[in-house]
Amino acid sequence: MFSLSFYSLLALSAVVTIVLAQGQTPPAGSPACEAALILANGININIMDQKQEQQALAAVDTALKQTPVDMNQFNAAKATLLTFVNNGIAIREMNQQITPLGNAATGGLAKVANAQLEELGLTMSLTGNPQQDAPTVATLQKDFAGGVMQNMQNMMDVSEL
Repeated sequence: MFSLSFYSLLALSAVVTIVLAQGQTPPAGSPACEAALILANGININIMDQKQEQQALAAVDTALKQTPVDMNQFNAAKATLLTFVNNGIAIREMNQQITPLGNAATGGLAKVANAQLEELGLTMSLTGNPQQDAPTVATLQKDFAGGVMQNMQNMMDVSEL
């Protein structure tokens, strides 16, 4: 599974910021450049939320592996996961609203939106039954990892107009 530390995300954000600030299009200090910098930071915030989704999903998985399943622990873990999924949706919606017209990240943000709808449905479908939920947890693990990868690509695309 692909994993970045918080410091790696900050470094990637800094690289994108430098690339954007030094790029010829848009000119440094222009409204388009500043909008792209804000968007890059917003995408970075979404990646951090996605890392929290992965941790919350691990807590759900841990609860499901107990015999018997502690439904209070499972429900608390599921609620935490649902909070992070909903936060991710809100962050992505904000990112879409501030995306400069014609920015290359537009298509990637649309992909994230579609994936988030699936993730929300899958998260809500978790029941606390280990046999029923195991395939859903596996799917969510793959989806969350793919979401991080897509948002990393989105950060790189921010600089392309």
